[in-house]
Amino acid sequence: MSVNLLRSILLHVETTLDSNIGQFYTVHYFQALARLDLPTFEDVAVQRQIQKVLPQTSCSIVWQTIMTISSAAFKSLTLISQFIILIRVVGKQRNGLLLAILCFIYSMMTLFMQRWPTTLRRSKPHTFGP
Repeated sequence: MSVNLLRSILLHVETTLDSNIGQFYTVHYFQALARLDLPTFEDVAVQRQIQKVLPQTSCSIVWQTIMTISSAAFKSLTLISQFIILIRVVGKQRNGLLLAILCFIYSMMTLFMQRWPTTLRRSKPHTFGP
C-alpha cells in the first residue's frame, strides 16, 4: 500500500516538476534564439551547437538528474530496509548475520550489474604478452 502511495505521489510530482522545468528552459531557449541575428542563426556551426543543447528525450536534463538521484535513494532505502528486516529475522540464528551480509552484498551486486552492465563487460578479452 505504501509503495502505491509513493508511486502516485512520485507521478504527481514528476508531471508537475517536468512541466515547470520544461517551461522554464523553453522560455530561456527562446530568449537565447531571439538574441541571435539572422546571419549568426543561419551559420552551420551555430546550428550544430543549438542542436547539441536541445534534449534528445522528452524530459529535460534537470528532470533526468532528479529522477536518477531519487531512484538511487529509493533503491538504497529498499536495500537497507531489506537488510534490517533480514537481520531481525535471522540475526539470532547461527551464522544469521553472515547470511544477512551475504544477501545484502548479493542484492547490491545484482543492482550494480543491472545499472552498469557495459562498464563491467569488455568487448575484447584482455591478452597479456606480445
